[in-house]
Amino acid sequence: MKVSLASFPTTVYLCLRDDFRAKIFEEARKRVGAWANLARYLGIRDSNLAGYRSGKFSFSLKVCRKLSKLLRLGLSDFEREISWVGSHSRIGIKNPKLPFDFNTPAGARFLLAILCDGKFSQDLRPTYYNFDPTLRSGVIFAAREIFGDVHVFELPDYGMARFPKVVGYALLRANITPGNKTCVDPTIPSFIKNGNQSIREMAIGQIISDEGSVDTRYKKLRIHFCKDVTNASGLSKIEYGRNWATYAPNLLKDSIALFKKSEINTSLPHVDRIRVTKKGRVKIDWFLNISGHKNFLRLASIPVTHPKKKAAIKEYPSTLTRVGKNESLNKALAALWKVKWRVPHFTARELSAEINVSRGYCKHLLKKLRTLGHVEVIEKGTSTTPWRYSLTYQGKAVAKSQSRFF
Repeated sequence: MKVSLASFPTTVYLCLRDDFRAKIFEEARKRVGAWANLARYLGIRDSNLAGYRSGKFSFSLKVCRKLSKLLRLGLSDFEREISWVGSHSRIGIKNPKLPFDFNTPAGARFLLAILCDGKFSQDLRPTYYNFDPTLRSGVIFAAREIFGDVHVFELPDYGMARFPKVVGYALLRANITPGNKTCVDPTIPSFIKNGNQSIREMAIGQIISDEGSVDTRYKKLRIHFCKDVTNASGLSKIEYGRNWATYAPNLLKDSIALFKKSEINTSLPHVDRIRVTKKGRVKIDWFLNISGHKNFLRLASIPVTHPKKKAAIKEYPSTLTRVGKNESLNKALAALWKVKWRVPHFTARELSAEINVSRGYCKHLLKKLRTLGHVEVIEKGTSTTPWRYSLTYQGKAVAKSQSRFF
């Protein structure tokens, strides 16, 4: 998804590089015969034309279009020579990287940041809110990767980073709808949902950083979004939950699709609570859960920028390691972690004493653990001597993690 100069309204202002500016204005004068004639053709005053020629004033895209028509040049020829683009207030982007390319990991990060913890209201000035300086600086860096040296108004005490209106025009072309996102219910752009792996993973990382919360007690990652249902209120919490395909936020449903493409399984959307704001708006807080060893192993490779969430996700695979759904195997491994400190090579007898079950059942558990590669035979038994076992390197890691749960 690329946004070119032709996509912007004629009220956008720009400056051209000195050599190119002098060249095109001189060529335009030759076409019409005199500077006064050129001013009349462009619909501007003679004094303004002098300012445009010298580079003292920026000029509108409307003037640029007229110049391109007169000189029979495309706007793409001007794009490469623009030194600044923005609004009449001189707030904008130096050395813009036109056309702006959103089909990149930086594009995915910036767009998801505005859709998640950001604000894109009718004034078309995108704003990102987050008190974590790492996240704010990451979003600003992504913006400069896309647009160039963009002017950013930042208030760290308020966790705010605001971008100029010209960036808002670009977001409109990227199919981002302005307005209160709980009311307009925006979607994640299709070029991100259908993008390559690096684009999708960057989008997921930003969703987790902004809208995720890590539940350390129940070992889950939870993603939150909200939707305004004032015009469709009246149902119960259970009824909304059953009809999540209709009432859940588009951002939450699109997030599920992104996770699925990255082989991360999620729960279905759930209703957290229904609340009424001071203005009388009815809003529903929705969430989905992500849990399980395989999911967290996959999440560990996702570029999450929130420092604490990133650390927690990377730590979880070791705390969530499971042999399987068999609780007895998990309990046996936890017991073997304790036994190994007392005896170097254990038997079914030591395991039986530790977990208080029969030796016969312990032999069955040890056989299963051998199959899974967590236990190895050190000495085969005879009719009078027991079999002796030891934890493998893999088994020690798993047993250590299981010892936290039993």
